[in-house]
Amino acid sequence: MTWRLSDAGTEACATDATGGAGLRAGRDAGAKSSEPRYQARADGRSHQVGPGRKRKRDLARKKKEANAREIRRRDAGSREIRRPGTSGRAVVRQHGRASGREPARAQPAARPRAVRVVRSGPVPPEPLAALLGSMVANPLLAGDQVGLVLLDRDGRTRFAHNADRRFVPASTRKILVTAAALALLGPDASCSTRVLAAGRQVGDRLEGDLVLVGGGDPALDGAGLDDLALQVAGAGIRTVSGALLGDASRFRPAEDYGAGWAADDAGFAYASRVSALVVDRNAASESAASANPAIHTLERFRASLRLAGVTVAGLSRLGEAPEGARPVARRDSPPLRDLVARTNKASDNLYAEVLLRHLAAAATADAAATTAQAGLDAEAAWLGWPREAYRLVDGSGLSRYDLLTPRQIAEVLVRMKDDPDFVASLPVAGVDGTLAGRLAGTRGHGRVRAKTGSMSGISALAGYAGDRYVFAFVVNGHVGPLAPVRALQDAVCLALTNGATASLAASGSLQALPDAIAP
Repeated sequence: MTWRLSDAGTEACATDATGGAGLRAGRDAGAKSSEPRYQARADGRSHQVGPGRKRKRDLARKKKEANAREIRRRDAGSREIRRPGTSGRAVVRQHGRASGREPARAQPAARPRAVRVVRSGPVPPEPLAALLGSMVANPLLAGDQVGLVLLDRDGRTRFAHNADRRFVPASTRKILVTAAALALLGPDASCSTRVLAAGRQVGDRLEGDLVLVGGGDPALDGAGLDDLALQVAGAGIRTVSGALLGDASRFRPAEDYGAGWAADDAGFAYASRVSALVVDRNAASESAASANPAIHTLERFRASLRLAGVTVAGLSRLGEAPEGARPVARRDSPPLRDLVARTNKASDNLYAEVLLRHLAAAATADAAATTAQAGLDAEAAWLGWPREAYRLVDGSGLSRYDLLTPRQIAEVLVRMKDDPDFVASLPVAGVDGTLAGRLAGTRGHGRVRAKTGSMSGISALAGYAGDRYVFAFVVNGHVGPLAPVRALQDAVCLALTNGATASLAASGSLQALPDAIAP
């Protein structure tokens, strides 16, 4: 079998070489035989050509048929002819050249539609590049900034379109900060939230302040605070005469809002202020964030203490733990590999910002230097790129100041391809995370691991397709719903997994996509 795309770009087709040879052999045999010959007429029927016809009539008829054949050859992408002596039919694809066969009934010109999957197995590199080229040139993306790069697992470029142009990456930026965190901190690293007693304990009474020290654990929740409160009670403290003090000095400033974050996002849970002392991701409600993460955490801790039988007489306030305060309770965070998994699978902005600041804390012993910028500097040293080649101002990608090229994103993916904790942290198509509802039930189900990125007018997808390809596909400046852009990105993933060669129609319509990506 031989495979090719028709010139009209409408569908992949297979022709049986033996069938064509058999047809030619039959015609040759008929030409040499003394038996009557049969010709195919334009109406699809056949008529016998016997000897004794007038030569003039033959010439006129042949000229007329030749003219009709030339017209049909130009206008039709395919035609049917009847095999001599049989009732079967063979479809002959015409590609702008004469086939040397008798005329047949012309079929209507094919309308542009999606390329359908007609085989399995690896897609040859050249057809795949042509297919990807048609996708990024789709009229759907007219006026958009589009970047797509395809690398093999060794980093060799297989396809590139605006691969070195800078784009706003949205949450695909998290690929870089999580990779750097695993590389520089280690997958088993953790941080701790502690409770200190600042003062003298007399019986079950603490003469002084009780201090909750944030260690930058983004996973701390209400159950964790309850556990700390029980530990305080277990240390024999039932009454605190002083204040409930919150120490969030692990990160500077104690509460931070990302550079370049839109004012429209302020107050929403996904754009929470960053602090070393947070509980339940600083969510005051299902969609709203607390304006003061550390105070919000202290009030939640006070309630946990009350349930544990511990009463604090003083108010809640922020400040650094005094020298000499003794530890009475401690709770460790999950290991870093789990924090990274949460960051990438759920695209959690708070987790990403906390990881960035932990990079700073690991790079310096100066507590005053644990800023977002110090984390960016530590990340930049690991990346090793010229600083003028990109711009990053936060850890989550929520800022529109961030600029990365598709190739830079893909290069980090190549660099991390053998790190099991990093690869496992990415969402799996049709299975979990932000890809749970995409490519489900298709050939890409479970075979694509990729990080999504979405903001108004921006859609990005970058990761691993099967065990062969690394890709980054970023679209900026799109006007209108992003769902069609995501469908196009999904079609690219299908083209990269198991030979699924889905494409879009030349018209840019997405109506054919559900059929094209069906299993």
